[in-house]
Amino acid sequence: MKNVIKIALVAAFSLTCLSSCFQAPDEIGYLGENIYLKGADTTYVTVGSKARTDVAWLDNSTQPCHFEIVGARKANGDGTFTNNDQFLQTYPVMIWKTPYDYLTDKTSEQVMAKISEEYKFPIIINEVNGQLVALETTDMIEGLEDGDVYHIDVKVSNSKGSKLLEDYAIIKFAKSENAVTDFIIREITNGISIVADDPDGNGTPYNYFPFYDLQLESDSNSPDFKEWYEALVAGADTYTTKKGDVKEMRDFFRKVSNEPTAGVVFKFKFIDDNGNIFNTTDYTTYSEGTTSIIDVSTDRVNSAEWMTVSFPITPWPVQQDHISYLKGKINETFDNIDIDALKKDNLAGKIPYNTKWSDKTFASMKQWYVRLRSRVYIYEPGTYEMWVKVPYVTAE
Repeated sequence: MKNVIKIALVAAFSLTCLSSCFQAPDEIGYLGENIYLKGADTTYVTVGSKARTDVAWLDNSTQPCHFEIVGARKANGDGTFTNNDQFLQTYPVMIWKTPYDYLTDKTSEQVMAKISEEYKFPIIINEVNGQLVALETTDMIEGLEDGDVYHIDVKVSNSKGSKLLEDYAIIKFAKSENAVTDFIIREITNGISIVADDPDGNGTPYNYFPFYDLQLESDSNSPDFKEWYEALVAGADTYTTKKGDVKEMRDFFRKVSNEPTAGVVFKFKFIDDNGNIFNTTDYTTYSEGTTSIIDVSTDRVNSAEWMTVSFPITPWPVQQDHISYLKGKINETFDNIDIDALKKDNLAGKIPYNTKWSDKTFASMKQWYVRLRSRVYIYEPGTYEMWVKVPYVTAE
């Protein structure tokens, strides 16, 4: 019996020694030697706009990993670099707490209830996956020029330890090619819509555009967009095409004030060739299934001279690929439209789009209205005015 007790005591002692003598390793986990940012070697960022990279290749590192930007070095072009600590400072940016909904957010108070002001670095990094995001606040960095190249240094860490990843990302900055950075205009298509029988002749109402002045940045049919845009920004009455033809400006846009200091006040009107204004109370969105600046703004006010809408923050519209479809009053009579001149120019091919209608089409006309399709994006607070001049018609 005593022997059994001794054996048990020895076993217990041995286990105690083993447990007390065992030492856990000082380091747990693995931090890969080849962690890098996936995707292109160089990321291109337009100053003042948002852009993002791919995520990091973790090289089988123990997760979670933690990423942090620790430096931004400007390449001087001679193999040397200059640190720019402005990238490590935070700047105010408006953040949507909940998504904007144009169907319900009809007042400035409703919009602002969904927004908070936060301070962010101009380039932020996802702490878990290493993705970089450039924010609009890059335009607050002083001295940032078109073509500047920056090398972004990052520290990554996990349970194993940490390491510095120099040249984790290379970012080349560009300034917008447009002459004005307060706003960008991608398209203004000024037109007249006439409702007539459809091309098949079965009597179904159909929208035709006998006058259709297209200025679209990405369309090959608008080869003189750059010349037109420069004239628009300059407030000119004419522009000269690449072929040397002088054409009348029918679209006008300008910033008239830096007030308000937050948000946008936007004024719009249709006018005829004599400067008469189409009644602003008649302006509506083109049709079901489309939206206009009316839908994506707040606090509409109509006056004898302008339809005015507003929005409490920039950029506006919130949806940065928004296309606005706007129209004036639907007219049942043709007293205020010069059909003969319109028909003559249309059939002669003087109007670039939808030309050479048949007499049958003109004979079946039922209604007409002025119409505008536009892509206008505003980035800086202030008051803006836009108007389009429509030929062949007279405002009541």
